Amino acid sequence: MKKVLSIVSPSGNRMAYAYKYFRKVLVMDTSAQTVRDITFAADGVEAKNDILTLGPDNVTYYWGISATDDYFFL
Repeated sequence: MKKVLSIVSPSGNRMAYAYKYFRKVLVMDTSAQTVRDITFAADGVEAKNDILTLGPDNVTYYWGISATDDYFFL
């Protein structure tokens, strides 16, 4: 099972990475000059506790990703 989803827009000027178990999405231009970090609140998720973070109680809410030139969809 993938823990990271990634995609590049059809025009090739934007990419997105979604970290499924950490509820974090990064959207950036392909040169990484501009990066937007979107982090969702998640009770019980700790970056230093892999057992808790990757355990069955930590549900992920997106399984796939797709993109257009203007938007991306999780």
